[in-house]
Amino acid sequence: MKKFYIEPQLEKSPLVSFNPTSGIFKIVGDILLNQEETKLFFAPVIDWLKNYIQKPNLQTVLVLDLGYYNEQATNSIIRLINVLGQISSSSIQWLMDEDDEDQEEMGKYLASLITIPLTIQFST
Repeated sequence: MKKFYIEPQLEKSPLVSFNPTSGIFKIVGDILLNQEETKLFFAPVIDWLKNYIQKPNLQTVLVLDLGYYNEQATNSIIRLINVLGQISSSSIQWLMDEDDEDQEEMGKYLASLITIPLTIQFST
């Protein structure tokens, strides 16, 4: 299976870099897309992940290092996590700035909604 990569659009959409060999999947940056753009952006990401879960790596880690994102993006990320949750050895790293209380609260909220282990870590 090939790597999945989406180049970020400056201040509009995040970097998406999924490496099936290493099992490290990253979504990094702001998500400032409207509702329709968000659906279109995440559709191929979720489709690729659905293919990946047929033959996943021994370990799969989703690294979320998000800046600003809206409700539509949150819903799409939850859909993505629900697909990822079909892999028993998956986990999530929620990266955030040390003093960002909103991000910490969102990470804790997300952890309460899912069954995948989620760790909150400070970005460097």
